[in-house]
Amino acid sequence: MIRIYLVDDNADFINGMMHLFRNDEDIEVVGFEKNPIDFLNYYKPSLCDIILMDIRMPEMDGLNLAEIIINNNPMTKVVILTLYFNFEILCHSIEVGAKAYVPKNTTLKELKHAIQRVYEGHSYYSPPPKIPCPENSIIYNT
Repeated sequence: MIRIYLVDDNADFINGMMHLFRNDEDIEVVGFEKNPIDFLNYYKPSLCDIILMDIRMPEMDGLNLAEIIINNNPMTKVVILTLYFNFEILCHSIEVGAKAYVPKNTTLKELKHAIQRVYEGHSYYSPPPKIPCPENSIIYNT
């Protein structure tokens, strides 16, 4: 069972995710936090296998939060879920160590696939960039 933790300031999104995974045999939502600062104070690596987080949140954006968490715990697996696709933000999420970048309007099948790939130690970027990120780093779904 893959244990995921949600960090998103949108209560409707959190409730929707909790509902989607309520009876899932492979993925369990073990908790959620609406405030990134509160999550940062609460987080321990044993809490979950993967953190799913939004980018745009009050107090601290998800990319800054991901960077802090990953710098302190390099084995932490972060999946960025966002309404906004932007090539620069995608590259920045990779730069800070996020293992996946997935739009919130994706299908449940694709989201589960991304979570599974990250859990297995791979990366997943949707849509995958057609050109390399700056500094010649080539990113694709591995």
